This record gives sequence, structure tokens and C-alpha cells, in this order.
Amino acid sequence: MELNKMELNKMELNKMELNKMELNEMDPKSLIEKELNEKELIKKELIEKELIEKELIEMDQLKSLIENRYTEINLKYNEIKCLKNEIENFKKQIWKVCKHEWERDYSAMGDDPFKYMCKSCKLYKNSF
Repeated sequence: MELNKMELNKMELNKMELNKMELNEMDPKSLIEKELNEKELIKKELIEKELIEKELIEMDQLKSLIENRYTEINLKYNEIKCLKNEIENFKKQIWKVCKHEWERDYSAMGDDPFKYMCKSCKLYKNSF
């Protein structure tokens, strides 16, 4: 904000120096109008700069939110992977303990390696 004020002051000084040369040639009414127009332009420029800075901040916040969501997604993937590993370990334990009674799985295709399923534990033959 202070830089903007300093820039404005420099711009105003430069304009004042140019205006001093023109002062002798212009009437007071047109001078006042000219000065008002210049001030309005300066205010508009300031407002535009502030809006741009605000939009950049919002954009950075949105980028940060996106990055956080991707991190959450990755954490969830890792959690899912761990849960699948646990399920696989449980199935291995069941495989060791179960007294398997195999029956043909008619939903299996001809080239499917798992054609038989245990009636009690519902695991496929040759799955471990």
C-alpha cells in the first residue's frame, strides 16, 4: 500500500510540473476539471491494483486448497491399500484353518484359473 502511495506521489509531482507550464495558458475552470479527471484516473488505477492483488491472494488460497485435497486423496489411497492388505492376511489365515469343501464355480469362465470355491469360507482353490 505504501508503495502505491509513493508511486502516486511521484506521478502527481510529475504531472504538477507539466501542469505548471500549462497553467499560464488554461483558464481556472478547465484546470479544475483536468485535475479532477487525473485524480479519478489515479483512484481507478489504485482500485484495479488492489483487486488484482486480492484475486492473486484468492488464487493462491484456491491452489493451496487443491493441493490439500490431493494430499487427502493420497492418504485415503494409502489407507485403502492398508485395509486391502489386512483383508488379504485374514483370507490367508482362513485358508490355513478352514476344512475346505470344494464345489465348482459355474460363473467362472473356461480359461479362469479359479474354477472351484470352498463352500464354507468362499475362497477360491489355488488362491494362495
